[in-house]
Amino acid sequence: MTPRAHARSAAPSAQRRNPLTRKARELARHGYPYRFGGESPSEGGFDCSGVVHFLLKSLGVRDVPRVAYEQYRWLEQRGGLRRWRPDTPRDELLTALRPGDLLFWTGTYQTGRVPNISHVMVYMGTDLASGEPLMFGARSGRLRGRNGHAVDLYPFIYPKHGGRGQFVASGRVGEFGAPLKGAPIGDGERASAVE
Repeated sequence: MTPRAHARSAAPSAQRRNPLTRKARELARHGYPYRFGGESPSEGGFDCSGVVHFLLKSLGVRDVPRVAYEQYRWLEQRGGLRRWRPDTPRDELLTALRPGDLLFWTGTYQTGRVPNISHVMVYMGTDLASGEPLMFGARSGRLRGRNGHAVDLYPFIYPKHGGRGQFVASGRVGEFGAPLKGAPIGDGERASAVE
Protein backbone atom coordinates (compact mmCIF):
# COMPACT_ATOMS: atom_id res chain seq x y z
CA MET A 1 0.00 0.00 0.00
CA THR A 2 1.38 3.44 -0.86
CA PRO A 3 1.94 5.97 1.95
CA ARG A 4 -0.88 8.12 0.55
CA ALA A 5 -3.38 5.23 0.41
CA HIS A 6 -2.21 4.09 3.84
CA ALA A 7 -2.84 7.57 5.31
CA ARG A 8 -6.30 7.77 3.73
CA SER A 9 -7.31 4.43 5.20
CA ALA A 10 -5.90 5.31 8.61
CA ALA A 11 -8.80 7.14 10.26
CA PRO A 12 -11.77 5.40 11.79
CA SER A 13 -15.16 6.82 10.80
CA ALA A 14 -15.48 8.76 14.08
CA GLN A 15 -12.25 10.61 13.25
CA ARG A 16 -13.46 11.30 9.72
CA ARG A 17 -16.61 12.94 11.12
CA ASN A 18 -14.50 15.39 13.13
CA PRO A 19 -14.29 18.48 10.88
CA LEU A 20 -10.90 19.44 12.30
CA THR A 21 -9.21 16.12 11.49
CA ARG A 22 -11.01 15.90 8.14
CA LYS A 23 -9.70 19.35 7.12
CA ALA A 24 -6.21 18.46 8.40
CA ARG A 25 -6.19 15.37 6.15
CA GLU A 26 -7.18 17.58 3.19
CA LEU A 27 -4.29 19.96 3.91
CA ALA A 28 -1.86 17.03 4.23
CA ARG A 29 -2.64 15.97 0.66
CA HIS A 30 -1.81 19.39 -0.87
CA GLY A 31 1.97 19.14 -0.66
CA TYR A 32 2.65 22.43 1.11
CA PRO A 33 6.27 23.09 2.06
CA TYR A 34 7.52 24.34 5.43
CA ARG A 35 7.95 28.11 5.51
CA PHE A 36 8.91 29.85 8.76
CA GLY A 37 6.29 32.53 9.42
CA GLY A 38 3.95 31.09 6.76
CA GLU A 39 0.26 31.03 7.60
CA SER A 40 -1.57 30.57 4.30
CA PRO A 41 -1.25 28.76 0.97
CA SER A 42 -0.78 32.14 -0.75
CA GLU A 43 2.47 32.58 1.21
CA GLY A 44 3.86 29.39 -0.29
CA GLY A 45 3.77 27.26 2.85
CA PHE A 46 3.28 27.09 6.58
CA ASP A 47 5.15 26.83 9.83
CA CYS A 48 3.74 24.71 12.66
CA SER A 49 1.58 27.33 14.35
CA GLY A 50 0.67 28.93 11.03
CA VAL A 51 -0.94 25.73 9.73
CA VAL A 52 -2.80 25.23 13.06
CA HIS A 53 -3.98 28.86 12.89
CA PHE A 54 -5.09 28.44 9.25
CA LEU A 55 -6.83 25.14 10.02
CA LEU A 56 -8.82 26.51 12.97
CA LYS A 57 -9.69 29.79 11.20
CA SER A 58 -10.91 27.85 8.15
CA LEU A 59 -13.31 26.03 10.49
CA GLY A 60 -14.70 29.26 11.94
CA VAL A 61 -12.64 29.61 15.14
CA ARG A 62 -12.35 33.39 15.24
CA ASP A 63 -10.12 34.09 18.23
CA VAL A 64 -7.32 31.56 17.71
CA PRO A 65 -3.88 33.18 18.12
CA ARG A 66 -1.16 32.85 15.47
CA VAL A 67 1.91 31.70 17.46
CA ALA A 68 2.34 28.32 19.28
CA TYR A 69 3.04 29.97 22.65
CA GLU A 70 -0.09 32.12 22.33
CA GLN A 71 -2.15 29.08 21.25
CA TYR A 72 -0.94 27.32 24.41
CA ARG A 73 -1.93 30.29 26.61
CA TRP A 74 -5.28 30.63 24.74
CA LEU A 75 -6.22 27.02 25.59
CA GLU A 76 -4.93 27.47 29.14
CA GLN A 77 -7.24 30.49 29.62
CA ARG A 78 -10.19 28.57 28.18
CA GLY A 79 -9.63 25.65 30.55
CA GLY A 80 -8.76 23.27 27.72
CA LEU A 81 -5.05 22.69 28.44
CA ARG A 82 -3.56 19.60 30.07
CA ARG A 83 0.09 19.54 31.05
CA TRP A 84 2.01 16.27 30.90
CA ARG A 85 5.00 15.20 32.97
CA PRO A 86 7.93 13.67 31.05
CA ASP A 87 7.43 10.37 32.90
CA THR A 88 3.73 10.00 32.05
CA PRO A 89 3.17 6.45 30.79
CA ARG A 90 2.55 6.28 27.04
CA ASP A 91 -0.74 4.37 27.47
CA GLU A 92 -2.09 7.01 29.86
CA LEU A 93 -1.27 9.79 27.42
CA LEU A 94 -2.76 8.02 24.38
CA THR A 95 -5.93 7.10 26.30
CA ALA A 96 -6.49 10.76 27.23
CA LEU A 97 -5.84 12.27 23.79
CA ARG A 98 -8.72 12.79 21.35
CA PRO A 99 -8.53 13.45 17.60
CA GLY A 100 -8.29 17.21 17.12
CA ASP A 101 -6.36 17.90 20.34
CA LEU A 102 -3.45 20.31 19.94
CA LEU A 103 -0.03 18.98 21.02
CA PHE A 104 2.66 21.31 22.42
CA TRP A 105 6.45 21.02 22.76
CA THR A 106 9.12 23.13 24.43
CA GLY A 107 12.74 23.47 23.42
CA THR A 108 12.63 22.71 19.70
CA TYR A 109 14.22 26.18 19.47
CA GLN A 110 14.63 29.08 21.91
CA THR A 111 11.67 31.47 21.93
CA GLY A 112 12.69 33.66 24.85
CA ARG A 113 9.32 32.95 26.53
CA VAL A 114 8.43 31.04 29.68
CA PRO A 115 7.37 28.38 29.16
CA ASN A 116 9.43 27.95 25.99
CA ILE A 117 6.53 26.63 23.85
CA SER A 118 8.09 26.30 20.41
CA HIS A 119 6.08 23.69 18.48
CA VAL A 120 2.45 22.66 17.98
CA MET A 121 0.78 19.83 16.06
CA VAL A 122 -2.73 18.29 15.90
CA TYR A 123 -3.42 14.79 17.25
CA MET A 124 -5.20 12.72 14.59
CA GLY A 125 -5.95 9.47 16.41
CA THR A 126 -4.67 5.96 15.75
CA ASP A 127 -3.89 4.52 12.35
CA LEU A 128 -6.12 1.45 11.93
CA ALA A 129 -3.60 -0.44 9.80
CA SER A 130 -0.53 -0.02 12.02
CA GLY A 131 -2.01 0.95 15.39
CA GLU A 132 0.36 3.91 15.32
CA PRO A 133 -0.82 7.27 16.74
CA LEU A 134 -0.70 10.07 14.14
CA MET A 135 -0.42 13.85 14.26
CA PHE A 136 -0.76 16.58 11.64
CA GLY A 137 1.25 19.73 11.17
CA ALA A 138 4.30 21.38 9.67
CA ARG A 139 7.88 20.34 10.32
CA SER A 140 11.10 21.85 9.06
CA GLY A 141 14.24 19.98 8.07
CA ARG A 142 14.60 16.78 6.13
CA LEU A 143 11.84 14.84 7.89
CA ARG A 144 8.77 14.37 5.70
CA GLY A 145 5.34 13.00 6.53
CA ARG A 146 3.25 10.11 5.24
CA ASN A 147 2.55 11.81 1.90
CA GLY A 148 6.14 13.02 1.48
CA HIS A 149 5.44 16.66 2.42
CA ALA A 150 6.53 19.04 5.20
CA VAL A 151 2.86 19.88 6.02
CA ASP A 152 1.58 16.35 6.47
CA LEU A 153 0.62 13.44 8.74
CA TYR A 154 3.40 12.18 11.01
CA PRO A 155 3.72 9.36 13.53
CA PHE A 156 3.28 10.66 17.07
CA ILE A 157 6.31 8.99 18.60
CA TYR A 158 6.14 9.35 22.34
CA PRO A 159 9.04 11.67 23.17
CA LYS A 160 11.81 10.47 25.44
CA HIS A 161 12.68 12.54 28.48
CA GLY A 162 15.92 14.46 28.06
CA GLY A 163 15.67 15.06 24.30
CA ARG A 164 16.01 18.48 22.72
CA GLY A 165 12.29 19.05 22.27
CA GLN A 166 9.96 17.96 25.06
CA PHE A 167 6.27 17.19 24.66
CA VAL A 168 4.62 19.11 27.53
CA ALA A 169 0.89 19.63 26.97
CA SER A 170 -2.22 18.88 24.98
CA GLY A 171 -5.24 21.09 24.50
CA ARG A 172 -8.78 20.52 23.40
CA VAL A 173 -10.45 23.18 21.28
CA GLY A 174 -14.00 23.43 22.67
CA GLU A 175 -15.65 23.73 19.26
CA PHE A 176 -14.29 20.28 18.32
CA GLY A 177 -14.67 18.42 21.61
CA ALA A 178 -15.47 19.34 25.18
CA PRO A 179 -12.62 21.02 27.08
CA LEU A 180 -10.88 18.93 29.69
CA LYS A 181 -12.66 18.63 33.02
CA GLY A 182 -11.12 20.55 35.90
CA ALA A 183 -9.43 23.90 36.14
CA PRO A 184 -6.08 24.67 34.52
CA ILE A 185 -3.24 23.27 36.59
CA GLY A 186 0.29 24.28 37.45
CA ASP A 187 3.38 23.07 35.61
CA GLY A 188 4.22 19.44 36.24
CA GLU A 189 0.80 18.51 37.62
CA ARG A 190 -1.86 16.37 36.02
CA ALA A 191 -5.39 17.47 35.25
CA SER A 192 -8.40 15.56 36.51
CA ALA A 193 -9.61 12.62 34.46
CA VAL A 194 -11.01 13.35 31.03
CA GLU A 195 -13.94 10.98 31.39
